[in-house]
Amino acid sequence: MKGVGKFGDDAFKATQGQIRQFERQLLEHGEDSLLKSKAKIERRLNEHSIKVKEYKKLGGHTSSVEREIRNFRQQLNAINEVLRKIK
Repeated sequence: MKGVGKFGDDAFKATQGQIRQFERQLLEHGEDSLLKSKAKIERRLNEHSIKVKEYKKLGGHTSSVEREIRNFRQQLNAINEVLRKIK
C-alpha cells in the first residue's frame, strides 16, 4: 500500500498483535465475522478520511484522526493477510 501524506509505506503494516487478533476472531467466529469486521473498518476509514479533510480545512488538529486512520489501515492489512492464508 502506498503511503499517504506524512505516513510512509511501513506506517500501515499490520502488527503481529493485530494479525493474532483477527486469526483468533476467524477461529472463534468464522470467516463471515471477519468479513463483517472488514466492512465496518472500511466504513469507519471512509468516515475518518472525510473528517480529517474537514478539520484541515478549518485549521484544526488532525493528529488523533490521522492516528485512527493509520490504525484502521493496519487492521485492514491484518484482515487481508489472515484471509490470504485461508484462500
